[in-house]
Amino acid sequence: MVKQILQAAALAGVIALAPLTAAHAAPICTTGSLLVCVDFSLATSGSNYTLQVTYSSSNSGGTLTDFGVDPVSGSGFTFTSVSVAGDGSFTAGTNCSLQDDACATANPSAPTNGLHVLQTATLTFSASPGFTSANFGSVLFNAHIQAFDNLPNCSVKIGNDAQFETATTGGSFNAPSACGTPTFATPEPASLFLLGTGLVGLGGGAVVRRRRKTLDT
Repeated sequence: MVKQILQAAALAGVIALAPLTAAHAAPICTTGSLLVCVDFSLATSGSNYTLQVTYSSSNSGGTLTDFGVDPVSGSGFTFTSVSVAGDGSFTAGTNCSLQDDACATANPSAPTNGLHVLQTATLTFSASPGFTSANFGSVLFNAHIQAFDNLPNCSVKIGNDAQFETATTGGSFNAPSACGTPTFATPEPASLFLLGTGLVGLGGGAVVRRRRKTLDT
């Protein structure tokens, strides 16, 4: 009986500690003729937070040149880049090509210095007072990939939820037709797991061009 009580207490202690340390997001992928997957992972880091990005797979090469994190519009939170480390050569800042509060962009000359398939980089960022890991479910994260093999005019933005609009002509980023047809469809939803606290659902999306810092209803 005593042994069972001690085992239960130890398990409770592990569960209680888990949500204070990290959360993990499943991969987000495109579907269609251009298949790209990026793993995003949010975690705490002392008094700051981290977004780890792994360019996990692609059927057409390409280089991940920007990645970042943003609070949901209207949440009242703000993020500030602290540093970036890992593979590639990046500078931490704001906006980048993704218009995020905190982001990392590949140093010149891009796309040489970005992430290639199976490489990983981590952005450390701070948050305004009141933000904790319990708010990870309302964080937007994304990445920009370009310089695909045999697709010189293709540029992809991929992230959780429908942050970007699909364009057919013009704009800063190229139309889906530049990336193959069909290229972009809504991927399976990504799930954000807060360890020890249950599941927080996040929608997965991958499209091209303009940024929207609002969640679809």
